[in-house]
Amino acid sequence: MRRTMSDHVGRGPEPERVAGPEGIKRAVMLFRAAFPDLCYSIEAELAEGDLVMTRFFAQGTHLGPFLGAPPAGKKVSYGGMDLNRIVGGKIVESWVNYDALGLLQQVGLVPPVKGL
Repeated sequence: MRRTMSDHVGRGPEPERVAGPEGIKRAVMLFRAAFPDLCYSIEAELAEGDLVMTRFFAQGTHLGPFLGAPPAGKKVSYGGMDLNRIVGGKIVESWVNYDALGLLQQVGLVPPVKGL
């Protein structure tokens, strides 16, 4: 079976599943609108069979609304990992795990935990 980008299914901490090109565009636009200078660095990558694991670090400035949080002009940073399954040279499935709680705390949507 020939795979296309429309077959892509993403799984992560976002409120809705990211699927196909439109889902990916929405997810990217959400982050780029809130953090226009967002920059990712790849810390490590491993591949085995049809799977590629990437550990990343991201940082940017909160200059636009993000999930209801008004722009604060503060620098934010978070790390995470992606696991992508590749078939026929295309990413057909993704699992994303990043420090969503830390990001929500940095933009003021979740209060920081006291005493840790």
